[in-house]
Amino acid sequence: MGEVYGHPASFTDQVKDALEHIYDLGYLQNLPLAHELSARDGGLEIAGQHLRRELLAALEAIQLSTGAPAPMRQARLYNLLDLRYVQMMTLRETAQEMNVSLRQVQRDLDHAIDSLAAVLWARRASSSSDSAPAPHVSSLDTEVARIGDVSAPVAIGPLMQQAAETIRPQAALRGIEIAYQPPDGGLTVSTERLLAELALINVLSQIVEQAEPGLVAVKIASAARAPALTFQYTLALEGGGNAPPINLQITQLCDRLGWRVVEQDNPDGMHTVCIQMAAGQPVLLVIDDNEGLVELIRRYLTQHACQVAAATDAREGLQLAQTLRPDAIVLDVMMPEMHGWEVLQRLRSSPVNRDTPIIVCSVIANPKLAQALGASRFLPKPISQQDVLSALRDVGVL
Repeated sequence: MGEVYGHPASFTDQVKDALEHIYDLGYLQNLPLAHELSARDGGLEIAGQHLRRELLAALEAIQLSTGAPAPMRQARLYNLLDLRYVQMMTLRETAQEMNVSLRQVQRDLDHAIDSLAAVLWARRASSSSDSAPAPHVSSLDTEVARIGDVSAPVAIGPLMQQAAETIRPQAALRGIEIAYQPPDGGLTVSTERLLAELALINVLSQIVEQAEPGLVAVKIASAARAPALTFQYTLALEGGGNAPPINLQITQLCDRLGWRVVEQDNPDGMHTVCIQMAAGQPVLLVIDDNEGLVELIRRYLTQHACQVAAATDAREGLQLAQTLRPDAIVLDVMMPEMHGWEVLQRLRSSPVNRDTPIIVCSVIANPKLAQALGASRFLPKPISQQDVLSALRDVGVL
């Protein structure tokens, strides 16, 4: 076919293939297009995730192109792509939603994919021309970018426990005991788990080197959804004096996470290091073996202050419900090994989750059973953004 809109037809085919598997990260990861785009942007992100992000960015570019010669047509193309690939509607459902014939949808969808490919091709060309070869450096920023992940709700207690266990051999060599009591309530923070754990390990390691033999007391507190970790210990400094500040690279890592490190010398001779974490948002736990639904709900909530955690099987969901203590749960019914009705009953029998709002979301339309088993709301699949937002408002999350 040659070229369409200035880009090869083969490129359009690659884009269409990626769109059809936009929520299948394993499939995207193996596409040549994913590795090509990731390499052009420095390879600091998993290739499949990078391709998905580029596709969604190109789609948003179509939506925002209000200066186009035919803005109404651009909006139509955007809606087609959004309904078909982002909301995962069938061709027939898309035709019904847009009130056009199935044949018209098929024709317009081909044009929409070409338009999306053109945007992606232009972004690709711009990235190629703007980027110049850079010397290989190993700095904190590049290392963080290399291993960084997306923010997600993380339970602080287990995170601190893991950091303390890692440091325990170093502490033992100096005759130091880390006295840490996990909080009774489940506190969560929205963060990049691996970087957060590395930050806590390094802070605690420096504290161990500064402290006199004895106890390092660790406490967790929370005010207005802003958790804080406090470390108290006696300084091992000859002739008095102040403790050297926490290493600059460690504080930079904390800054990256949105955390603030505050140090204070107390009159009783104790030294305090406090890590003030960023204020958290309501946590929504989605228990569904369909990863596409999780990504769809995340997209629906992009403009809302809500963090989405995901469990792709029932047992993982029950475990996360205990550790994260989410503000609400979206629960599927048809899952392998354990169906959603059993999960719902287990959640309602748990002291931790018995009062948590639970929204059952299923193709099995049985709202009366859901209500009888303790569900707060029932949403039939497929779901729309309005369905999700309305249900979350009803249960007080938004």
